[in-house]
Order: sequence, then structure tokens, then C-alpha cells
Amino acid sequence: MSALLSFVITMAVAVVVFLVVVVIDMVGVTGTPLKVPGSNTTQGYSTLISKEEVLRAETGHNGIDIDHYLALQEYSGFMKEINSSYPNAEVMIYGKSYEGRDLMAVKFYRNSCNPTIFVEAGIHAREWIASAVTFKIINTIARNSSQDEEMSKLLDLYNWVFVPLVNPDGYDFSRHENRYWRKNKRVVTKNCTGVDLNRNFDINWGTVDASDDPCSDIYCGKAPFSEPETQSLKTFIQASWPLIGYISLHAYAQLIICPYSYTKATPEDFEELMKPVGVQRIGSRKYLALNTRMPLKCGPLTMTRGASAFQPVR
Repeated sequence: MSALLSFVITMAVAVVVFLVVVVIDMVGVTGTPLKVPGSNTTQGYSTLISKEEVLRAETGHNGIDIDHYLALQEYSGFMKEINSSYPNAEVMIYGKSYEGRDLMAVKFYRNSCNPTIFVEAGIHAREWIASAVTFKIINTIARNSSQDEEMSKLLDLYNWVFVPLVNPDGYDFSRHENRYWRKNKRVVTKNCTGVDLNRNFDINWGTVDASDDPCSDIYCGKAPFSEPETQSLKTFIQASWPLIGYISLHAYAQLIICPYSYTKATPEDFEELMKPVGVQRIGSRKYLALNTRMPLKCGPLTMTRGASAFQPVR
């Protein structure tokens, strides 16, 4: 990889990371405060989720208000509003989910020949904040790109593709039935439902930190790209070339997980990818979600095969 291309990728990742951090500071989720009570523990999140379920039932919302976790109908309405109201945004349906829901993306571009930065979120159903942040970024770009000089320059240089909800079936199920649901909604056996979409990609599929048990939260499916959500995403990514940056947003942890996900070995251009510009941005912020400061960490969170995170082709 050329030094110039490495620099561009680094800048692209840094810009998206910075936007995510700024948006986390900005977003206020009605009925679901981002500041977690108590210590940084799973118990703290369980307490938050319990309060969230009560408040979600009590609170109504009029119009497309993105300052709360969107219901699936609101998500579709938000995307339609973006498509009809902002000429610099194009909303695309790139496939259908297992249960037949639209898989939607937003593309911001001014020159179709520009390289693409691809951002996806919501591959795990229960990670609502990842999708909420992506909605906020989309809304910020759509509303401000014509007035904000720096944002306008980014649109001049790159095409930006956002997939805010890779897994709409699982997301809807997590809102109404099981808040901790992680997978999609494929019926696998009489008693077991769902494939972990983040274990359903083809790189070293099904070998480490994945399960062939359909009841497992990390069930990787019967084959790579067996799920309509991952197969459609693969096709859409391939259609988005030239691709110079790919970011997959997850929750919860204040981490940047960089290539590779399937080995502890680092890529040859690791130092280029981790230039301090993004590190400094992250290290200087105070994360409201946990009310704490955490060091930036890079490398695999776990040894994961068949995950969506990848290294751009050299």
C-alpha cells in the first residue's frame, strides 16, 4: 500500500472516529440517559435497560425525532425524509432481510468517481447506540454539509456510505421481545433461532470464537454468507469500490479494533493505520456513556473468524 493511500485511510478513519465521538457527546436519548448509573459493569447496563423499557413504554414521540432510539417504522421514515429533503443524500435499498424487511443505506457523494468510505452499524441487534450514532451522523451531514466548510470538503474528497441498521429483524425483536437479542431471526431448528451475522463472513469462517450450535449467541450459520443480510452487504460493498476505508460500529466499549480480527498478528502497515491523529482525538474525550476515560486499544477484541472487519485490498 502506498504511503499516500495509507495516509488517506488513516485520515478517513480518524474523521469518522472523531464524528462518532462528537455525536456521542451530542446525542440525547429521550427516556434513556446515556450516563450509566454505578460502575462500569454489566449490572449497571442491566439497570439502565430495565429503566429504559419502562420509559420507552411511557414516552410517545411525534415526527422523526432522532434524539431517542428509533422504532423500526421511525427508522424507515427517517430514511425517507433524508432522501426527499436533502439533494446531497441518496437512500438506497440494497437487499431484503430474512423476514423481508428493506436493507437501507444512505450515500453522500458529489463525484461518483471518488473513493468510498463505508460505515455500517447494527449488525448485532442489541447494540442500539451504534445505530443511533450512525443516524445522528447521517442527519448532521445532511443538514450541515452545505454550510460547514470542513464537512463540505470531506464530501468533495470522498463518497460516504452509511448502513445504520444491518440487522433490522433482530433490532425489532430486541425492542419488543428480548432486549439482549444479538442475532438475526432465521429459524434454524424448532427450538433455535438466529445467526450471528458478525460470524457469517468468509474469512476463516467458523474456526475460532464461533459456534456450530444454532442455539449459541455466536452461531456462525451453515456456510459463509448464508444469510440474506450478509450476502446483500457483501454485494453492496463490492459495488461501492474503490473502497479506501471501512468502519463497523459496535457497542459497548471505548475501543478501536483494527485489523485483523482473526489473528493477533498486525498488518504490515499497522503504524500507518494508527497514526496519532485519531488516537489524540479519542484520548482527549470524556465518554458520557460511561462517565469515565479509557485508553485507546487496538487489535482483536477476541480471536474472531468470519467477522466483517477487514483490511482494504492492497
